Amino acid sequence: MLGETKGYGRNAGKYYYHGIKKQIYVKELVKGARDILTAELMLPQWIGGGKLMIEAKSLAVTGCGGLLERLEKLKDLRGGQGKQHPMKAVLAIGILAGFAGMKNYLSMEDFANKLTQEERKLLGCKYDDWDTQQYLVPSDSTFCRVFRKTDAEELDRIVGEWTSEQIEFERIALDGKKLRGARLESGKTVNLVAAVAHGSAEVLAQEEVDEKTNEIKVAKSLLDKVDIEGKVVTADALHTQVNLAEYIKSRNAYYVFSVKGNQGNLQKEIEELEDSDFSP
Repeated sequence: MLGETKGYGRNAGKYYYHGIKKQIYVKELVKGARDILTAELMLPQWIGGGKLMIEAKSLAVTGCGGLLERLEKLKDLRGGQGKQHPMKAVLAIGILAGFAGMKNYLSMEDFANKLTQEERKLLGCKYDDWDTQQYLVPSDSTFCRVFRKTDAEELDRIVGEWTSEQIEFERIALDGKKLRGARLESGKTVNLVAAVAHGSAEVLAQEEVDEKTNEIKVAKSLLDKVDIEGKVVTADALHTQVNLAEYIKSRNAYYVFSVKGNQGNLQKEIEELEDSDFSP
């Protein structure tokens, strides 16, 4: 409820006082709309009726523990001539562009160009005090150079921790996938295992699967990167393993696993269960 009307009506284009006040209510059309509207940074996809790409309580970009502060921990490996744009600003814009559905460096540049001057200032963009007297954004080549020279594993850890604090989730899915367009020196495709939040589908952490191993062996180290206490971890039959189940329990979390032929004895025991075997 926003409040009440003042008791006026309209007739023949003129307002008159009739004294009957009405209550005014609004309904959120997007989950977390209030938090989005009061966030310190309003992203372009939230303006003008664009499709919402991420549901967030708030985007903690600045301040203590914000995205920019965390990105400062990364070492800038660019040469002196290649540091026209602050590294943290380039990475932050690229990360937010990814949340908005941008999938390459050209689309990151397009996303950046749509940021307002206020948003660019907030993100720490370079200020051109000689010519345009405006905050400038990186080009696609700058995004490419900065991301390629950044420690990918450390960046992934920082973004995963930050993302997990921006969204509300109770269930985490272990999801294996192949990275399209990427190949190892051996010619084999790059395989990843990700911890994904149910509902929003945001990646909380991910880890590459070495070509000499499989998803099972990286599941624990992947979950080490995520706060799973009190959460439910779901996985397909590949991860239905005693060791993983015990690990999740040791982290004070719960699990829901699929059971198929790779666990033949367990599958048979489940099929033989009767309703009376379960407590009311």
